[in-house]
Amino acid sequence: MSYKYDSLILQIGRLDTNINNKIKFTFDNKEYEAPLSSIALKNILSDKSPNVKAILLYPVSLPLNSIFKGRNENGWYKKINEILTSDDGKASYLKEPQVFFKDHPHSKLVDSFFCIHSLGVYEDIKFETNIQDVVLYILARLIDEYIQNDFRYKNIYIDISSGLNIYIAALLEALRYFQTLEKFFTFSNESLECFIIYTDPIIGSASTTGCNIYKYKSEVKAFFSSPISNEDLSQGLPKKIIEHNLGKDRGLKNNLLKLLENFLILYSAFANAIPLAFYNFDYPSLDNVQNFIKEFIGMMINKIEENFIKSPNFEFKLFIKTILSLFFLRGLINKIQENKISKKCITVNEIFNNTTKIYENLNLNIQSGLIKYELSNTFKNQNIPLNIKDNEDFKKLNDILHQAGNDNLIERNFFAHAGFERTITLLKKENNDICLKYDETKLGEIAKILKSRVKGI
Repeated sequence: MSYKYDSLILQIGRLDTNINNKIKFTFDNKEYEAPLSSIALKNILSDKSPNVKAILLYPVSLPLNSIFKGRNENGWYKKINEILTSDDGKASYLKEPQVFFKDHPHSKLVDSFFCIHSLGVYEDIKFETNIQDVVLYILARLIDEYIQNDFRYKNIYIDISSGLNIYIAALLEALRYFQTLEKFFTFSNESLECFIIYTDPIIGSASTTGCNIYKYKSEVKAFFSSPISNEDLSQGLPKKIIEHNLGKDRGLKNNLLKLLENFLILYSAFANAIPLAFYNFDYPSLDNVQNFIKEFIGMMINKIEENFIKSPNFEFKLFIKTILSLFFLRGLINKIQENKISKKCITVNEIFNNTTKIYENLNLNIQSGLIKYELSNTFKNQNIPLNIKDNEDFKKLNDILHQAGNDNLIERNFFAHAGFERTITLLKKENNDICLKYDETKLGEIAKILKSRVKGI
């Protein structure tokens, strides 16, 4: 996989009797004549960077327009008439509309194109969709482009100079969600920049006098809040997503369940200041998460493209929750790997000096402060190293502090003391420092209470 493009441009394609007419567009004090603003923008931007990709999205109803009837002056309009004048022509077109749009004159001026669902009745054909499905399809296509470009872009431009209101609204909404999940994916202050592109009204004499292209920066904030809750999983979110929407695939459903459970545990460890969880639980690799995202998005695209007359009516909120959580999981795992955290016993000083920096890097300063306070209060201030002999095996914190009581994990104490609960925390002396880990027989119980604290949004 290689990093091919710096910038991506999306615009709704058009089909009318003047599709070959060129308009003089001006952007950044540069002019370019083209039939669409996105094509002009691509060529103007390419002067500075040749790595610009332009994509058109064609509504499938475009050729089903009576204005084209009787026009047979060239091969292009003849193909439209073949669609309009016979049921077989319509059926063949709607089965694979991409074949028709491959010969659209504008398709030859951009890098790629996709077909999107339409809404309404055109030439006696009733098209059924909703804005949620259109948003999910555009979002899935944005993610797919992101994957193909090695999960990176510097700029994305959404051109709203053409298209009906449902498509413009869907483009803007898909961009907003994509910007959010990209922030979760990278947790970087150097995230991609996104812009809304629009032009002067293209009416009347605009084709001769020209039009200006304008840009407006689109910005979103991503808060450290879980998109899903533990209740979502207990109510069968993975089953609903896979079996009810994408088709029965038990393996995919089980993989999704495992990844979302991993996310809940890891998110809770960050949000509730439980650093030992980083070192005591197994998490999937970045490649595993990214490969699942690729497979999941591919299934979404295939399902939506199965039928261009009626879209699948996906359960929108479930898909948004799931996609955001998968990207969030990838971002959190990346943070752990960047800091070279692995499953092992970890010392008090390592947590105090290094692990807390991960929290601070994510602006979780309250959590970092709680961890440092509990480390000092529980381990340093009580001179625990003096009470442990060198080379002794792990002992429970309860036993070292000579505190009576049962061995039951107390949830309230677990969260109040940054996870250093005395019945589950094991420690031993190592190079005059204290090495910590959880009692492995309690990991299932710890995972359960970590997940239970995630309420979602």
